[in-house]
Amino acid sequence: MKKFLELLARTFRNSVAYPLLRLIFRNAPSDAPIDLNHVNRILIFRYDRIGDMIVTTPILRILKRRNPNIRIDVLASRSNAEIVQLNPSVDNLRILETNWFGLIRQVGNLRKQRYDVVLNFIFNRTTGPGILANLIAPHGYKVGQGPDRYASYFNRLIKVRRFEQHMLESYVSMIEQTFGISIDRHELTFEIGVAADSRRTVDEWLEKQLLRRSSQSKSPRFPYIVFNPSGKDVDRSLGIHQIEALVKSLVGASRFRLVVLASPGNVVMNEALRGKAEIHKFSLYETRSSRPLGELASLIEGAVLVISPDTSIVHFASAMQTPVLAIYAPMNASQEWLPHGVTYDVVMARENQRVSEIEPQVLIEGAVRFVARVLDEDVAIFPESK
Repeated sequence: MKKFLELLARTFRNSVAYPLLRLIFRNAPSDAPIDLNHVNRILIFRYDRIGDMIVTTPILRILKRRNPNIRIDVLASRSNAEIVQLNPSVDNLRILETNWFGLIRQVGNLRKQRYDVVLNFIFNRTTGPGILANLIAPHGYKVGQGPDRYASYFNRLIKVRRFEQHMLESYVSMIEQTFGISIDRHELTFEIGVAADSRRTVDEWLEKQLLRRSSQSKSPRFPYIVFNPSGKDVDRSLGIHQIEALVKSLVGASRFRLVVLASPGNVVMNEALRGKAEIHKFSLYETRSSRPLGELASLIEGAVLVISPDTSIVHFASAMQTPVLAIYAPMNASQEWLPHGVTYDVVMARENQRVSEIEPQVLIEGAVRFVARVLDEDVAIFPESK
């Protein structure tokens, strides 16, 4: 029944919805590059996930450097807005309304801004952003990517090499083609602004745990590794048996301590981690302020390295220039979501195997190799891995 309903919905979209929308939205196609110096206001759609926002930060900086007078507005989600809250390249940060009345009012307000260009960076959803772009900027130049069936939503539909390159490269390709510019790849660094109060919160916690940041080499306290066991969903998260095996291996080292991130919204996991913390003597970190993403960024910035199956935490590590070991299943390990601009390695699940099904010994061996590589230590410091 489920497959039948999916087929019915797909048939309706292709036979009715898309042809109707093509009649409504008649955006004049244009492949001519836009002179960025003549653009006054630009709106960027980024109301999806945290990691996606992090990957977009180099684009914001590049656009502002090329035209310091341009006004850049970002339409974000409640979950990822904090990433660019302190970003100097963002002039206005707007959070997409999630109820109809609020959305209608917001579209009206945004329409008054008369944006010259709207960039849709939400790749896996095109119809919704395409309609929204036309409602907000009916006379603006709208740029998207995807199959030809979406062409009517935009003035320019750019083809990018999905799954063959890092997602950042796809964004760069869109910018280069839209504005006819060439971007130096050395400019492509992620950035997350950390508020002073977030840094202070983390520093106070580290002091209580007798831990120090990697930059504080003269401190008598211990350096630390951040271990994030949770992913986007259960299949991409590590199970308790995997976590325990990794923790037992890593806490055997004498030169550093282990900090495990609590799982947001997963009460069962958090309770289990608290119990393991009492046994294995690691520190459990739970965000405690109104700026949780700033806290995570600050904590990761001070770490020796990060271990995570979650791509958003991997991107945090890339942004804070902290070496990272990614634990991926083949389905989310394409070139698009690899760490960027930082020392890294990947522990890969076998074909058709979930992250939650990776053998603990495989995880341990991958972690031992990576930690030894980053710390330039002999693997013998990990007695539990033998």
